[in-house]
Amino acid sequence: MTLLDLTAILRKSRCYKAVLDRVPALVCKQENRGVGKECCETPWNHFFERRVTMLASQTTKRHIIFLSLVLVFVVILSTDARAVIYSFEAISDNSGVSGWMAQQLSLEVTAYGANQVLFEFINEVGSYDGIIGTVFFEDGALFGLSLVLDVDNFPGTYPGVDFKTPANPASKQFPAGGTLVPSFVTTEHFWATEDGAVNNGVNPGEKVGVVFDLEGGANFDSVITAIGLGFTNPNPNGNTSLRIGVHVQNLPPGTAESDSFILTPIPGAFLLGILGLGVAGLKLRKFA
Repeated sequence: MTLLDLTAILRKSRCYKAVLDRVPALVCKQENRGVGKECCETPWNHFFERRVTMLASQTTKRHIIFLSLVLVFVVILSTDARAVIYSFEAISDNSGVSGWMAQQLSLEVTAYGANQVLFEFINEVGSYDGIIGTVFFEDGALFGLSLVLDVDNFPGTYPGVDFKTPANPASKQFPAGGTLVPSFVTTEHFWATEDGAVNNGVNPGEKVGVVFDLEGGANFDSVITAIGLGFTNPNPNGNTSLRIGVHVQNLPPGTAESDSFILTPIPGAFLLGILGLGVAGLKLRKFA
């Protein structure tokens, strides 16, 4: 039963008799009348109806806000419904602008089919026209590179991007990967590179997808855990951690300079900022 239903019932029950019996002195004394039929015609019953209706409206709004929050957190926390987003940091600075270029790069990891994971390398439009030419993977819950998503098979989603795998063995070594501790060791056949001209790589405003099959018993959570270990305890000789790197060319535009970038967590402040905006939005609704 809703509060509006309650209002209808009370209106039929001898003019809110159940309520008026409790407040005759308050209502009828102020009107200088007795507790009788006349009292049912006082503004009290109109006030009560308005009050119940207002409470019903407020309750509905609270329910909407609450359900909206639940939906948001379900989307965030649901493994199959969300993309885990990471950023990159420069490990070289041949161009002198690698720190700025890093701000344009990100990676989204999502579940993809049965026992598969999709890695989407994104190059946002920014101050520099660097082009992602090669992507590198170092072990970690991955069984084999299954598919590259580019203009060849998904032209509507990845226009202008043309990658190939298996790539030339000469491109296996992650440039500047030796400066990491421990050194980055690309797993055999776990890299993909632009097919042909540099412009076939991931230009600003573009992305490329790489799909991996998972090892037996591994799942999406296993991959996320392995990425986390790659940040804190990388182990190139085992399959517990996963590190990911990209090599960016055309820095600055029209030059032969290039730099390398390693996957890194998005700062916690970024997530807190998103949650903070949500809370702020609720507070603004309260005072609207």
